[in-house]
Amino acid sequence: MKKIAPFVFAIFLLTFVLLLGSCHRESGPSIVSGSVQDITTFAGVSNANVGLFELDGESAFGLGGTLIEEVYSDGSGNFAFNFTARKSYSYYVQAIKDQYWNDQSNNVTFINNLGGTSNTVVYLQPEGYLQLKITDVPPYLENAEFRITPFGGTFWVPAYMLDTVLTGDLFGNADKPLFWVIENFDTGNQEIFQDTIYIPAFDTVFYEILY
Repeated sequence: MKKIAPFVFAIFLLTFVLLLGSCHRESGPSIVSGSVQDITTFAGVSNANVGLFELDGESAFGLGGTLIEEVYSDGSGNFAFNFTARKSYSYYVQAIKDQYWNDQSNNVTFINNLGGTSNTVVYLQPEGYLQLKITDVPPYLENAEFRITPFGGTFWVPAYMLDTVLTGDLFGNADKPLFWVIENFDTGNQEIFQDTIYIPAFDTVFYEILY
């Protein structure tokens, strides 16, 4: 019988161990239990729709995949899945609910311990709402521009025409920095203003700008 060189045997043994560990992690019966939590309070979120998704490979982060099962979280935010994981596939859970952001940055969690039992947490960011009332008051600026970026895009308008209301969604239970600019084209001067507004979850904050 030919002897196996120690180096070759070591490579063979290492490969076998890795394959054995890989099979355990990547295939077989899997149980995933977890909870959906509000990321600002860590309280359980009840009645959230929780989906279990399967990905062919590891090329996506919460994007694409096939929905293989969905449940709703209980009164404490808990959920569970019992499924058979397939080798070379990735799995993640995603939670959605009205009045929470579905931005796939907080509300997606990948499952690391496939072929076994794992616990996971999926976070949801609550929404809050801001309503801005912006009014040009005497003395009016005839040749000026008002600019503000409250909800992502920039709102701008000739200042003397401005008397409007802007409403949008923001992160709830969070501070919202607010910046606005008035540019006087006659003098070339820019006045920059700022404030920070606290936006509670599931509520609307009313804020008025007079200039």
